[in-house]
Amino acid sequence: RESSGNVAEMKRESLHREVPEEKLENLKPMTVAVLGKAGNGKSSTCNTIVQAHKFESKRSCTGVTTACQMESVVSPCKQWNITVIDTPGLCDQGDSDNELLTEIGRCVEYATIGEVIERVGTAPDSSEEVREGIDTAAGAGPTSETSGDGEPKKGVDALVLVLSLQGRFTDEEMQIVNTFKRIFGEECWKSRAILVWTHADALEADHSTFEEYIEGASGELAGLLESMGGHSLLFNNRMRGDLVQQQVQRLVEMVAGIIESKDGVPYTLEDYRIANTPKPLKGKKGRRQRQLAMR
Repeated sequence: RESSGNVAEMKRESLHREVPEEKLENLKPMTVAVLGKAGNGKSSTCNTIVQAHKFESKRSCTGVTTACQMESVVSPCKQWNITVIDTPGLCDQGDSDNELLTEIGRCVEYATIGEVIERVGTAPDSSEEVREGIDTAAGAGPTSETSGDGEPKKGVDALVLVLSLQGRFTDEEMQIVNTFKRIFGEECWKSRAILVWTHADALEADHSTFEEYIEGASGELAGLLESMGGHSLLFNNRMRGDLVQQQVQRLVEMVAGIIESKDGVPYTLEDYRIANTPKPLKGKKGRRQRQLAMR
């Protein structure tokens, strides 16, 4: 595990150098976790957001990212210090690898403690040092926008799901969406998720529009977009210069809207634990469940 000093140094190095270091601490924090299917351009989207090649990205039929990675950058408007967390890409069926799903869920943990922890040969969350760091950073007690020591709560402000316009939105894609819903909870998904569609240039090549793409898709996709309140953006990761900054700024403004709607309170470890706590059964099954728990 790297020291907190080294992590802070790495983050400063990845920020835009035109912002003086003494002004970085005045920027508002923004944290996004980037999710998606392997091959949809997830890591390339992370590189576009930070406007540097920080995340490993290449064409592959299997996921290149196998563990979370975190980088920071100053937003184009110079108002936000954005922390981007790249997560492992899922395969077609979405939930076949429990270890991979656990690592994806850990993005909330990493956002809370401010660094990615390598766990070579250890079970998830087994380190006492890690647990103490999480509990301290999460701020046990108050459920307001500040933790017990008065510092702002840390966590994930928005979930960015990367989809590709190069192919159809299939049942397998919907399975992956449902997997992420199970990981983070239905409420988090509805209020914090943003769909980023990569390969926007594919529409130009086909002389078509995004509206036409939606019309040709399944009703499930239309229902998904409606349930997310229109949180959807087109991305072209091949863009350069001012055009890149413009599309990144649109994403920043959408995430800023989510932060405002949540009164600055992020999705925390407490929220994640609640989402992953089995709900008690009702009726006869519930009584049976309670009887077994008392044995």
